Amino acid sequence: MLSGIKDQLLFLYKFMRAPKQIGSVTPSSVYLAKKMLESVPWEQVQAP
Repeated sequence: MLSGIKDQLLFLYKFMRAPKQIGSVTPSSVYLAKKMLESVPWEQVQAP
């Protein structure tokens, strides 16, 4: 649990130092990331 708090404080610290480089005060959730990736046609994705 302590590392989670440290991660949150580090994220907030970085936001305060350079708000234009961090798009959000809170990080996106795992659920949002999964939802965003749902539309990717993985069977068509090719490695470079």
